[in-house]
Amino acid sequence: MHDFGDAEDQHADGFQTEGANGFTISHNTILFNDVWGSTSALLVSGDGAVVSDNLMAGGGYTLHVAGDMQVTGNRWSTMFHEESGIYGPVYPEELAATGVWEDNRWHDGPNAGEELPAP
Repeated sequence: MHDFGDAEDQHADGFQTEGANGFTISHNTILFNDVWGSTSALLVSGDGAVVSDNLMAGGGYTLHVAGDMQVTGNRWSTMFHEESGIYGPVYPEELAATGVWEDNRWHDGPNAGEELPAP
């Protein structure tokens, strides 16, 4: 998924689902080109969701997750910004205490291969 828009006044997400339960987003490349007002390449919240094995770059924060979900095996690229997103790789909201965050790493850049801490 790429080229989400280029309007100067948009407030956009690459892919968004808020409050949905039981979905899976897996094995995607999500490249959120530099768009003014961009929020996240991937903004998801809900319980029982799985976000796994995706390659992501761009947005304000590249990934925004919240809820009781599994976030595993994802990779962050620095192709648009040094920190993947304008403000960083992961929005500082928390997963539920029972959520899973494992093997999420930098894909490239100076920290290639290093693990990203859970939000």
